[in-house]
Amino acid sequence: MLNPKLDKPYQELGNLLKDWRIKSKETLLEVSNAVEIDAKVLEKIELGLDRPTEDILILLINHFRLKDNDALILWKMAQYDDNSFFESHQFEPVSINNIASNTSLVMVMPIDIRPLYSDQFDILVGTSGIVMNFNQSLVDNQILPVARIGVSFEQASNIIKSLEMALLKVKYNSGPKKLNSTNESIDSK
Repeated sequence: MLNPKLDKPYQELGNLLKDWRIKSKETLLEVSNAVEIDAKVLEKIELGLDRPTEDILILLINHFRLKDNDALILWKMAQYDDNSFFESHQFEPVSINNIASNTSLVMVMPIDIRPLYSDQFDILVGTSGIVMNFNQSLVDNQILPVARIGVSFEQASNIIKSLEMALLKVKYNSGPKKLNSTNESIDSK
């Protein structure tokens, strides 16, 4: 007789990940593309046949924007409960006021070179520069922040110049000039 615990040892984890995917109204293909894994790999994970690697699980947690408690539950369900990951990553809230002056604050951000598209933005002006907020419109007039970038006034001027140059090139230099063929020049005479 088959033992479901042995045949699908990560069934609960897979079911929970599938529930998060369904709650986010995404297909298997959409989520697999978003976290850049094969759809068949994600399907096996959701079926409880395979355990996601630590990296894939972190990508899924980030993709679904799970809170720390939910992330910890998934982490333990994947049997990565040796706490080495959570001990090596400070999940405690850090306040700037609580950081000693001789302590360094280090932020690790994943590098993702895919372009982020935005359909709205706003600019905030401060005493030392500007902050550009790029947003994406969602259904029901909801707005999803895509990126927030702060620059000095000097950088802002350089950005404006670069944008103007790029727009002029697009407008007036739409590609290499083509010479008329001999047939076209004879026909036009």
